[in-house]
Amino acid sequence: FHSFGNRNRFGRNMRELHFTPDQKKQMQAINMDYRKKSSDLYKKDDLTLREYKAQLLALQKEKKNKLQGILTPEQKNKMAEFKKKREENVQVMAAAHLERMKINLKLSDQQAATIKSEQQNLRAQMQSIRENDNLMREQKMEQIRALLAKQKEAIKSVLTSEQFSGFENMHKQRFGAK
Repeated sequence: FHSFGNRNRFGRNMRELHFTPDQKKQMQAINMDYRKKSSDLYKKDDLTLREYKAQLLALQKEKKNKLQGILTPEQKNKMAEFKKKREENVQVMAAAHLERMKINLKLSDQQAATIKSEQQNLRAQMQSIRENDNLMREQKMEQIRALLAKQKEAIKSVLTSEQFSGFENMHKQRFGAK
């Protein structure tokens, strides 16, 4: 079932949707059909890369729509609840992170407000990228990396050099050295 949407997004909650045996069979059939069609598409050597990507995107959309189509209204509601909870958790974690930054970096109220605004803007832009079904996964990741780099520069412009050094240390502790 991991191929239903993004594994990171739905993996933990899939068990709570309680699929019927019939739904499981339908999902398997949809996934097998998708794998066969994408494999056949990959074997075509008369396509340009652009044509290949466009056809692969169309296959992915078709698969997503078919998988959405076998869900009951209750399952769809439950997925909407999962999404809402996830969004709330992200906001809580972002607020906690901003508070840690305020304390550790001794941010002024103006700096904190500017960073908070930047973070909200970033989340909105990232959400629109994630929801864009016209982009391949790699394209989405590339655009998100560019946004993150842009956000880092925006934060750097708000902080003093000493604060930015502390910010980078916090980042390394949080995500590891990169």
